[in-house]
Amino acid sequence: MEQYAISRTRTVDLTSCYSTRRWYQEPCKIKKHGFKGMLIATNVATLAIGWLVWGFFQASVSMNLSLLETKEDQATTINRMKNQITRFVEFQNSSPADVVHIGKTVADILSTAQGRQRAFLEEALPQAIRLQVQEGIPASAVVAMAVYESGYGQSTLAKEHHNYFGMKAFANWDGPVANDMPTKDSGVKTKADFRSYSSLYDGFYGFSNFLKASNRYEPAFKQSSGERFVQVVLKAGYCPDSTYLGNIRSIIQRHRLYDLETILSAGQNEKKPAEESAEKTTGI
Repeated sequence: MEQYAISRTRTVDLTSCYSTRRWYQEPCKIKKHGFKGMLIATNVATLAIGWLVWGFFQASVSMNLSLLETKEDQATTINRMKNQITRFVEFQNSSPADVVHIGKTVADILSTAQGRQRAFLEEALPQAIRLQVQEGIPASAVVAMAVYESGYGQSTLAKEHHNYFGMKAFANWDGPVANDMPTKDSGVKTKADFRSYSSLYDGFYGFSNFLKASNRYEPAFKQSSGERFVQVVLKAGYCPDSTYLGNIRSIIQRHRLYDLETILSAGQNEKKPAEESAEKTTGI
């Protein structure tokens, strides 16, 4: 009976369980590699930071160079235009004060526009000033009317035919014609034939010739104010659009075109040295 009283004992082998469990901590990689590993890691980090700083420096230099080139381009454009305009007014015995005033006026006007609007003003200003000098049409009126009529030179009539003033080809016109161009007469959509020109220069002079061909516009050429010039032209029947004058007034104000009306009078009140010397000599 005793053999049944002895408890049955079962042995379980746990060796395999203990052998698969990690009973130690992995050493730090830097400690594992020692001083050499730390030196390599430090150099890599220094190089990465250096490249990052250099990248920012390069980007900053590129941005500053881009801004500088833009300013230089603008200065070149203004100087080129000033030289053109100066040649236009040489026969008017313009003084150095006139030239300085022209340059400042052009720069101030161009600063009021960007993109396509500025590009159009750059092309239109010299020709408008030429008309003011040679034909007696206020440049402020010429530029404002061209801007309004052509949408800063973006209308089809302007881009394809250099007609910036919506001049129609009536029976007395024997030049090139843009046929069946869409337009509006008193707010009603229709089609009409318009004058066509080969360049902006010809288009602007064509505008002067268009006005001078009719005696009814003659009183306008006595006006020195661009706004007043447009007002007289409209009164003579140039355009039935009731909002025309208001739009012209806004464009003149927006781009400071009224400054163009004084570009030839800047030096008139300033006596030249030769004149002052002559007055002293003669006792005038």
